[in-house]
Amino acid sequence: MRIIITTILVCAVVGLSAGLGVAADAPTKLAAPKTLVSFNIPADGQVIVLPVTFGGGKEYQFLLDTGSAYNTFDTSFEAQLGKPRQSMKALGNDGKEHVVHVYYSPDARLGPLSFRQGGPVLCVDLTELREVTGLDIRGVIGMGFLRHYVLQIDCPAGKLKLMKPGDEARTPGDWGQAVDMRRAVQGSPLVLGRLYGKYGAMFLIDTGYLDSAGLSGKLFDLLNKDKLFTVVIQTPVETLRGKSVGTAARVDKFALGKRNYSGLIFNRSAGGNMLGMGFVRRQKLTMDFPNLKAYLDAPARSVDQNDMSGLHLLQKKEGLAVHSVDENSQASLAGIKAGDILSQINAQPVSELSLWKIRQILRAKDGQKVEIIFQRDKKFFKTSFALKKRI
Repeated sequence: MRIIITTILVCAVVGLSAGLGVAADAPTKLAAPKTLVSFNIPADGQVIVLPVTFGGGKEYQFLLDTGSAYNTFDTSFEAQLGKPRQSMKALGNDGKEHVVHVYYSPDARLGPLSFRQGGPVLCVDLTELREVTGLDIRGVIGMGFLRHYVLQIDCPAGKLKLMKPGDEARTPGDWGQAVDMRRAVQGSPLVLGRLYGKYGAMFLIDTGYLDSAGLSGKLFDLLNKDKLFTVVIQTPVETLRGKSVGTAARVDKFALGKRNYSGLIFNRSAGGNMLGMGFVRRQKLTMDFPNLKAYLDAPARSVDQNDMSGLHLLQKKEGLAVHSVDENSQASLAGIKAGDILSQINAQPVSELSLWKIRQILRAKDGQKVEIIFQRDKKFFKTSFALKKRI
């Protein structure tokens, strides 16, 4: 089984007309944004967490999420947020409606920048987010805050900047190809993408989405019917809503403006068309939210790879737990079951590895041998298997 868990924050994205195109690279001088704060970030494309200061000067890790409308605090901060200003209903990962409290923003800060100009904040239990990422995430930085700035994510260089327009001159070409953006209902950035040269659709740039890309069911099925996909796989999926079948395809031709991408894996998504961190990590991406422009530097030539083991892992209090194992997968045939606790991978303690690094190991190379020591019923077992490419 494959586990799919998304953040409980639910923001509707409505369909927009695909009347956007490439912004002309005019030679006119524009005001150069002034860097307000910058951070070092991982170059390998895992989700981006940034240090937010809150509660007496303490630092906490907050997820950078352009797919979320609101700044969000974990329920562990509920007592510090004061009295709720209102409540709202949101759809949870279990498919049920939950009451979410809305608060006036506290003076939490990202560097010198205060959350207070980002509007109201939500208070949500982010336990699932911590389990999926293996990171101690205590909040989310959403579009209520980000929309005031120019956000530059440069994974190849390992740098992130938030900028405000300044007085110096520059040309649009400094950041790469310019593409028009629109705002979704919740303020998140939308860009026009084209698949195989003729299918145009609006895509949400969502830095909180772990995979490379997602396609709405309608568009996915249309391209599949037209036999445009290189490879299509179906995998049993286990979510908090129950069991289903997950579908993914490899897309050879995808374009944003004049930038062309190949080798991306698109999931059939109930959440609509999305470009996630697997896409963002390929280039320097600059999003000028106030002026609705995105800039794409030349993308790196790389090919997406999915998990090749069949293991789906969560970071639990008791350790790195196997949530589920795909049927007839390499890990399943090697005897690993849901509920097992991994102890070592390739002779290295899992406590010394990030969950992201372990997932990279499990999709590293077709045919590569992986040795695992795991615990079940207080006993330790050793097994091994060869990774097997599925898409």
